[in-house]
Amino acid sequence: MNYTVKSIKNFQGREGTGYSCSLYLDGKKIGTVTDTAGGGETDFYLDNGEKEKLDAYCKTLPVKKFSENMTIPTDCDWFVSDLVDEYEKQKKYRKWCKKETVFRIDGDKKGSYRVINKPYSDDIKKALEKNYAGKGLVIVNELIKK
Repeated sequence: MNYTVKSIKNFQGREGTGYSCSLYLDGKKIGTVTDTAGGGETDFYLDNGEKEKLDAYCKTLPVKKFSENMTIPTDCDWFVSDLVDEYEKQKKYRKWCKKETVFRIDGDKKGSYRVINKPYSDDIKKALEKNYAGKGLVIVNELIKK
């Protein structure tokens, strides 16, 4: 099963940032999902039978591990929230990497990236791999999903 989200709208709720999005299964829209960021559950407005399919699918996913002693089963709320987070991350990466090469290495401050003001190419990749061999190089341009 290939679930994806589109048409994401973010907004400020009482308890953080909320979202509304369209949910797709294998490329077909099956409904909308809204998290109002008001402290309650996420609202699912899905076609008949799709919520049950989503619930069953989420039960097959690994548990979320927060610490050694705390794990929580992945439910629909977590799953769709993770899809929205990944969509937003990919959107940010595409914007960053349009005209530049973006990368990081082990030891860089969390959330910080290094930038080369040239479009990503095989030559730049080879130079980065040579200069940062064994240093945990991650090239953000390669993380973009097509």
